[in-house]
Amino acid sequence: MPLPLIPFLAAVGVAGVTAYTGKKGYEIYSDTKETGKYRNESEEIYNRAAQSLNTSQEETQKFFEILGNMQAKIVRGSLKRYRHLMKKLEICDTPEFQRFFDKELLTISSATEDSIIGMTTTINDVPINNVNEMMVRFGAFGYDGLLIGISAMNVGTLNSVSKKSATKTATWFGVGMTSGFVIGGWVASPLLLTFANVIASNSEKTKEDAKAYYASVKSLAESMEIEGQTWKSIANLVAEKMASLEENDLLLHDKIAIVDFVIRQKGTNLEKWEQNELAECKDMLQLSQTLVCDISTPIMHDTDTLTLRLQEQQRKSKQIIEEINFKWGEKQTESK
Repeated sequence: MPLPLIPFLAAVGVAGVTAYTGKKGYEIYSDTKETGKYRNESEEIYNRAAQSLNTSQEETQKFFEILGNMQAKIVRGSLKRYRHLMKKLEICDTPEFQRFFDKELLTISSATEDSIIGMTTTINDVPINNVNEMMVRFGAFGYDGLLIGISAMNVGTLNSVSKKSATKTATWFGVGMTSGFVIGGWVASPLLLTFANVIASNSEKTKEDAKAYYASVKSLAESMEIEGQTWKSIANLVAEKMASLEENDLLLHDKIAIVDFVIRQKGTNLEKWEQNELAECKDMLQLSQTLVCDISTPIMHDTDTLTLRLQEQQRKSKQIIEEINFKWGEKQTESK
């Protein structure tokens, strides 16, 4: 699935370029070689930036999907086995268990189990035909992003709880869309109607006008290139998170195996356990909490530097496109 993070890219593509370098555009700007050079260079820098940005977007979306699937696998795997052991041990925040574990750990442990139950239920509610899309949401925006997506799919809009959970970032990138979701931003479909007419606007436009248009397109391309680099940086963060999740998942798997062995050998009465065995159980509790926290935490959020930079670049690109359309768009053509 293409990733139109500056949404006109996929829609315009070769067709858009053909439109504005077609017969009408040629008639307007073919009067001098220099005008033609500006036209050709505008096309080249735009296509190069568009291709680079689309590649970065597609790769990042794929990374998010892989991360989402990894998180779902951990919830259904080691965290599910962890809950099964906790049921056996019946560990809770009571004076009895406070003899073996500190109160804060027991309190957080209870919240961890609740989170695992919630995530398991939500993941199981993912429609089969929307799995890939939902895993992208899960990878990019954490558990809340998945929850909001499920809500939107089920009722066609966000319920009151999901609206409260929807961060500015989630709203910006359309997490509450009911279908056709990709990691995107603002939608510039009305601008598409005039973008193809930028070159083909008025046969009386001069070489200086073509030069000005070239400068605007170059500025747009630079903004797109910076956004592409930002997406690559976000993809690197995803890779780092996947490596951390994999490591902690393997560690939790080992701790679960040890605790399960102790239970089978000595039962669930912690009085009979050795200090090193209790330490292994404590490690298991802490690792489960770490995994749940990491899975729930989004890569893209309201205070993330890269996310904020990405939004700023998209705002800048939108503004440049609006300026291009204001100066050379169809309405300007009709008024001259």
